[in-house]
Amino acid sequence: MTKLYTAVFFFLMIQITGCASVITGGLAKGGYQASPQDRATTSRIRKELGLHARLDTSRVRINTYRGAVTLNGYVDTAKSEQQIMVIVRNVPGVSRVISRLVVRTR
Repeated sequence: MTKLYTAVFFFLMIQITGCASVITGGLAKGGYQASPQDRATTSRIRKELGLHARLDTSRVRINTYRGAVTLNGYVDTAKSEQQIMVIVRNVPGVSRVISRLVVRTR
């Protein structure tokens, strides 16, 4: 009976560890690896934001997953956040923008 429990235990462990790579985005240790399209979209976003010299985006991180863009970090004003959102929404390849930006002055 112990051998049966041991066999079932190892079978379940193999199944669970196999699911770990799916849960973490494809790479069990490293998580999601951006597709070429996502990397291109992120590059276009950075380029567009860079064209606006008065807009400080030095504390903004950009993550793109299947066209959905998540912005993390800090901005100086609510107006800056809105400007960034408008710019990002208009970049080709962006299907959705999620802002997790926090307004905080330096």
